[in-house]
Amino acid sequence: MRIPPMMACCGIVALAALPVTAQKAPREAKSVVVPSNVEWTNTLIKVRHGEWLRFEASGEIRLSYDRDDTSPASGSRSNRLADKAPFPAIPLGTLIGRVNSGKPFAIGNTTQAFQMPADGTLFLGVNDDHVPDNSGNFVVKIWKTRELGNQGTRELSPPKGGPVHKFPSSLVH
Repeated sequence: MRIPPMMACCGIVALAALPVTAQKAPREAKSVVVPSNVEWTNTLIKVRHGEWLRFEASGEIRLSYDRDDTSPASGSRSNRLADKAPFPAIPLGTLIGRVNSGKPFAIGNTTQAFQMPADGTLFLGVNDDHVPDNSGNFVVKIWKTRELGNQGTRELSPPKGGPVHKFPSSLVH
């Protein structure tokens, strides 16, 4: 089985995601509005390295003044890319996150739990190289989930001096 492109991309550093069955957000989940015309939105959520979070995104944004240039949290309907976007290898409009000013990671509309790559404050944004012409927002429910540890994951050997990537065992041969 091959690793999905979003997971195989080198921009996902020190981040692990485990496939799990879809789970509805619990009542204690925090809802955060992520405006598409703001580069990064401070969620005011403090995270710790290794802690597991889940995200449930809803909404649709417009990526330019063109009314047909829309995107759900999974990314632009046209799969458009931009070299100067925070995460150039994934479609514009994809919901992304980062801890403090660290490397961004793709969230999209996944049903996976994400392991936080560092201690700090969680920020969410839209993968776009020019946000002033965007409109609309995503509403993202965020909640902490039980630590999943290394169950079902296998560490891949990092490139010399590079970060360790963790992928579900079913994706690694």
